[in-house]
Amino acid sequence: IAPSLQIGDGFWFFAADGPEYLRLATAAAEHGFPGIFFLTDRTPSQLFVRLLAILVTAFGEVASLAILINCAAYALTCALLVRMRQNGVLLAAVAFSPAAMLFSLQLLKETLFFFLIVLMIAIFRRWQELWRCGGAPGSLLACAAAMLAVVYALAGIRWYFATIVWGCSAIFLVLVSWPVRRRGLALAASTVLFVLLAQCVRLGSLDMPPQIARML
Repeated sequence: IAPSLQIGDGFWFFAADGPEYLRLATAAAEHGFPGIFFLTDRTPSQLFVRLLAILVTAFGEVASLAILINCAAYALTCALLVRMRQNGVLLAAVAFSPAAMLFSLQLLKETLFFFLIVLMIAIFRRWQELWRCGGAPGSLLACAAAMLAVVYALAGIRWYFATIVWGCSAIFLVLVSWPVRRRGLALAASTVLFVLLAQCVRLGSLDMPPQIARML
């Protein structure tokens, strides 16, 4: 299909980053799991490269690994939207997204990144619901851990997006904490969480500019 737009080995012209991600993942996979989990500094999108390296270890160095990543991310995104009880219009918008269809066969991080954004919204929403209904401490701790994990994952794909999420989380956490009965406790927990979120952004990215890392 459209051979003039293909750059070889299963990659198209709009997926120029794909061969580089596959090269980085293959190099990491050659050193086994230590090489996968201890990537070199300045590795871009380290979470995506690590996931791809695990798949390279299991299935080999082929561009069609994109199908596994993108289909799984797409299915999980739809499952989250159903669980959040969103309407069918939103599901249809995701299902027929031109970008999602275009990227589905390419080794690009966009579909996974979109899933993480939806997951982040679901987890932050859960944090709000727990404080509103007086959730148990164990549930709050589990939700906080999930918030830290998803922000770490977002930083592992695009550090600047995770930094924006961290900055906006200050407003979100105050708005959640202010109306609840245990306002002092909620504000204290939110302050600790805000500091920890900053460290997740810093540690989750290997290609973040040093000045931003120092600020965090």
